[in-house]
Amino acid sequence: MKRNSILLLTTILGFVACESIVDVKVNETDPYLVVDAWLTRATGDQTIRLTTTQPYFDNSFAPAANDATVTITDGSGSSYAFVEQGNGNYVYNSPDTFGTVGETYHLEVLWAGNTYTSSTILPRKVTIDSLVFNDDEPDESDFGYYAEFFARDPDGIGDAFWLKAWKNGKYLNQPSEIYTFDDVSFSNDDGGGIPFIFPIRTLPNSFEQDINGNNLPLYGLEERFTVIGDQIVDFYGSKAIVEDNQLRIIHDERQRPKPLDDGIEIIPLDSAPYYLENTNTNGQSTVVKKPDSLYLELHAISPDAFFFLARLQQETDRPSGFGALFATPPSDLPTNIKCDEPDVPVVGFFNITNKTSLGRKVSEESIRINYDL
Repeated sequence: MKRNSILLLTTILGFVACESIVDVKVNETDPYLVVDAWLTRATGDQTIRLTTTQPYFDNSFAPAANDATVTITDGSGSSYAFVEQGNGNYVYNSPDTFGTVGETYHLEVLWAGNTYTSSTILPRKVTIDSLVFNDDEPDESDFGYYAEFFARDPDGIGDAFWLKAWKNGKYLNQPSEIYTFDDVSFSNDDGGGIPFIFPIRTLPNSFEQDINGNNLPLYGLEERFTVIGDQIVDFYGSKAIVEDNQLRIIHDERQRPKPLDDGIEIIPLDSAPYYLENTNTNGQSTVVKKPDSLYLELHAISPDAFFFLARLQQETDRPSGFGALFATPPSDLPTNIKCDEPDVPVVGFFNITNKTSLGRKVSEESIRINYDL
């Protein structure tokens, strides 16, 4: 037994002795152009942003690509000049609705002695018909109400969409919240003019938990929480403290030995949707959660843009991180932009979306009951 113990100790010390810091060296290349040319069929400013690539471990803002000439022309020969406004932004002010459905648009960028070109077709628009909040099980309200929107796919194939969502005015911009689909399915099947199917209709529902693993409601009506001293005794199953105009969730080791990774700990009291009501005559105050709201934009995009966004999500939506075991290294996304010099690389994308939008607050009128009485 003693000999075995000595062998075990020797083995452990051997592993400790072998531990060393690995200095990863990444090959660096000359900077090349990045084109962010996502435009929308609308009035007002249309902006194309030009930057350059930078080293892998450089976390600063991407350098601007200045002194470029940026032009878009359509099939009839009309030209739209984008004027440099600084910081890599090139702007065209559209007094009328920019773009015609079915028209082909050509992008040309002259920069650093090279010519970069691309083209795209402006797709047809699909209107969001309605937006409701559902209550399937009214006696089990841990998750609150879930949102559901309705629209109908046009006849024929080739219609692709990007759904963007704002909850309580905050854009849902996590990699998992890049909502894309084509022909009302997650494949290339023909939607055939049918209404958007489930689960597409319920995409803008992001479940959130606090650091103790308790569920925060998806969408809900107004709620009020009494603050005793500086503490809320019950905040969706957790305790919370009011400090510095924010709520801080208290970690409860009885619920979880360690705080939940990515669990919410801090909630601003900035009226979006929580705020602190004035102290009453009894010396108590109240934290108020206003009714939740949801604003949706449904962007009709090109099939190539759909593939680009799908790859973007694949590259960025990595819950275990880029360093996870068996994780594939990140790579450049596909691009529809070409340089006149084939050996000169370029990244980015050019697309014109056709947008429709709809927003709604949770109210008694917007709640739909989906259960059998």
